[in-house]
Amino acid sequence: MSLPYVFAAPNDKNGFADWLYWHKSDHQDFVDALSLPPFSILHLPTYPLDIMVNLRDKNWLSAHANIHSVINEVLGTGEGADLEAVDLTKPKEREAWYDLNYQEHRAWRTILGI
Repeated sequence: MSLPYVFAAPNDKNGFADWLYWHKSDHQDFVDALSLPPFSILHLPTYPLDIMVNLRDKNWLSAHANIHSVINEVLGTGEGADLEAVDLTKPKEREAWYDLNYQEHRAWRTILGI
């Protein structure tokens, strides 16, 4: 299970690379679970979430926010947090973003039973 790694906010470049890997793995768990009954969704969008150019990578933030929106819609969990409107170079915003992201991942795991 990659969820504990998604919760652990990285504090250096190597830690961030590890976080990106585990975070993408967590997203893959959701794609896999949603491909099974009762959902049987075979074509969820996938993005290279393990690759981020830098903390200002708006393409990554947009792609990530998009898949969160899709999963929230499929699971009926509501709109979810705005995970795109953030400046990850600001420590307080980054920490709040990690927490919001983690909360959604945790809620999805509970709903999906994974």
